[in-house]
Amino acid sequence: MGSGLAILIDAVAVRGVLVPAAMRLLGRSAWYAPPLLRRFHGRFGLSEGGPAQTPAEEPAGPHASSAVKDPTGV
Repeated sequence: MGSGLAILIDAVAVRGVLVPAAMRLLGRSAWYAPPLLRRFHGRFGLSEGGPAQTPAEEPAGPHASSAVKDPTGV
């Protein structure tokens, strides 16, 4: 019972309220990284979007980027 309550408090109070509030208050300084870590991440880091495509690598065909979009921009 006690560990379940501790997990619930951690999930709701700490990770749901305190961390986002601290990140908002700290602003850009919350994302500070030492120069060595920045160089390491620039060389080996992961990204959510994957590798960026150059214009020569863009897909061609019926679903290319020139397709008409709906009014919402999707």
